[in-house]
Amino acid sequence: MNRTPRILDSGKLDTHWGLLHHLLVAQSSPLTGAAARAALIEGLPSPSQRDVWLMLAVLDGALPNSRQVIEWHRRIRAKGLPAALAALAGHRRRSSHVVRVISGGVVVDAHHTVSTALSTGIQRVVRNVLDRWQINREFTLLAWDGDYTTLREVPRGSHRDPALSAHAPHAIVIPWECDYLLPELAVERPRLERIQALAEFSGNTSGVIGFDLVPITSAETAGPGMPAAFSENLAAVARMDKVATISRSAGIEYSGWRVMIESAGLVGPVIRPIELPMEPIADADPTIDARAALGLSASPIVVCVGSHEPRKNHLAVLHAAEFLWRAGHDFQLVFCGGNAWNSELFTERLNELRNLGRPVSTHSRASDAVLNSLIRVARFSVFPSLNEGYGLPVAESLAAGTPVVTSRFGSMAEIGAAGGTLLVDPRSDGELIEAMQRMLVDDELVERLEAEALAHPHGSWADYADELWEFLVG
Repeated sequence: MNRTPRILDSGKLDTHWGLLHHLLVAQSSPLTGAAARAALIEGLPSPSQRDVWLMLAVLDGALPNSRQVIEWHRRIRAKGLPAALAALAGHRRRSSHVVRVISGGVVVDAHHTVSTALSTGIQRVVRNVLDRWQINREFTLLAWDGDYTTLREVPRGSHRDPALSAHAPHAIVIPWECDYLLPELAVERPRLERIQALAEFSGNTSGVIGFDLVPITSAETAGPGMPAAFSENLAAVARMDKVATISRSAGIEYSGWRVMIESAGLVGPVIRPIELPMEPIADADPTIDARAALGLSASPIVVCVGSHEPRKNHLAVLHAAEFLWRAGHDFQLVFCGGNAWNSELFTERLNELRNLGRPVSTHSRASDAVLNSLIRVARFSVFPSLNEGYGLPVAESLAAGTPVVTSRFGSMAEIGAAGGTLLVDPRSDGELIEAMQRMLVDDELVERLEAEALAHPHGSWADYADELWEFLVG
């Protein structure tokens, strides 16, 4: 189902408030002069909070937060509409930018993804989804200004080339009676305050991809300030209509959270697990040789994909590797990932091993093509994360036919249930060492796991994007 947006048009709105909104959008001057003001006010009912949200957004050129909506709604009820409109007339639109109210379509807020070249798991999901949506779906791609109060339209393709977003026209966009979709994780407080008000008071329906509740369930592994910021995120999501979680395990987490917020009188969103696909990394190029590109030797490769944050458990991987090197095993350990935090101990230990001459390297800017080649030539992947919403590196490794040593809990156990993996307790150094050793010495085991990996039901990003759209929009 496609919904085409339109500019707010008074001819298509049958209320006096609709006429007022149209005049504001058209940059007329309905609030100057007693006669004009009286003509507009005559016969108008007391505005709802929904009306107040739109009025504030248009007059100020920025989305209001919940406090502003409630304050102005109360002021109108207490002092009357004429006095409130006179006060609102003092609001000024931001500089000289055009304010566009779009109605009846789908808007996609992908601010982080169109503003950075980072390629974390979340950005990889968003980019793959938008690649498919822009083929056969009508939507307006949005990003926020620097203070996270104003939305603007950015060109399609910005999710792959952030430079397009930086040079986009600066028209201010206000979604009205649209489907507002948030496919990424928002953690900035000003942005979340306005998303919460949009979900609660505007005429839009809203949906979000639910990646995980790790900052709540495993707060000790999160970056500085993330648990508090994520609580702000949940305050906004609590007012949304739909959450599509990326795994069944994430769905269980969100469903438990929804039960919790009922004690605060909130209904919460509809939650549906829509599992990510098990598809190889895009941009596969058979001419790319990861060994040559990354300066690797001919020894067997063990690859570990992900950022070096504590939750990914990379210190345990280094410990296991050093134990196995000391036992005389020949292999090279290759980390691929960046955007690390709380990673000082990892970096210190990595440098210690390098100084000992151990064959370990880390690469933060490998292209998708190089990463795809690296996974395919690796003997196995290791991904013993303590908690994941899904575990995209596990799925991508299995889709390439490369076995994985991963955690026996949550979404990683879900992915590995059909085979191709050795499952371990990520908090047990002994189990991790034993599993990696088996993968290094047992050729029959590796061949069996390779066959199981290739036999996995893979799915596709196209199917995932379609199912996601039908749930959030259809």
